Amino acid sequence: QTLDCINKSNKWEYNVAWIDTSAHENSIGRSIITRANFIKKGKTTEFYEKKRINLGIILNMIPSLFMNRYLIKLLNELYFYFHKSYIDTIDIDTFFYPLDSIKKWNKIYGSKGFISYQCSISKKNSYSKIKEILQKIKKEKIYSFVSVLKSMSKTDKEISFSQKGYTLVFDFPIYSNVYKVLDNIDELVKKNKGKIYLCKDSRISKKRFIEINNEFMKKDFTALRKTQKFFFDSIQSKRLGI
Repeated sequence: QTLDCINKSNKWEYNVAWIDTSAHENSIGRSIITRANFIKKGKTTEFYEKKRINLGIILNMIPSLFMNRYLIKLLNELYFYFHKSYIDTIDIDTFFYPLDSIKKWNKIYGSKGFISYQCSISKKNSYSKIKEILQKIKKEKIYSFVSVLKSMSKTDKEISFSQKGYTLVFDFPIYSNVYKVLDNIDELVKKNKGKIYLCKDSRISKKRFIEINNEFMKKDFTALRKTQKFFFDSIQSKRLGI
């Protein structure tokens, strides 16, 4: 139902689904979909720096155990059941960066922080593969509150993350088993000819990355870098050999 709604939303310039990762087995994939278009000509909206809630001091005092699977499960339930359908005109920041209404919101994860994971799934067999990923998250109880599903179009740009299909985004607290589970999800992404988004990656191995994002080697990205007069090195580029 979620995928059908996204696919039927072509008239909307932006449509995104928040997913309840802790939903019961018979409700896996239940979502809240947000769709938006830019306002029409003749209408205006004022840009201004909005006041943000500053919970920095309080959030700094939160222990890492605070944002656990039980709390996230509760937050997911409350967010789903108390969310109301509505139509409104809002500013760009509110739509694209809802978390930024709270200063230093990342501190809610405690001193251990969190790991962000984003992958793409090709259009073919997308329903079964997305369900399989959500079932894996549910089974291993690595719940995420910031969980997003979006559709994507194919691009003709080199080494681009975009492909015809869907992209999944999750922010996980540092559960004891999170890295092992993400390795397993990588395998599901690989089997479905998906990709791993480099801007969110902090843990994939060089071997697995080459298997999944093989266009980096097909386009000989490493050779391309040597021809450039200036280039960057990072912890990530060294880890992945690019």
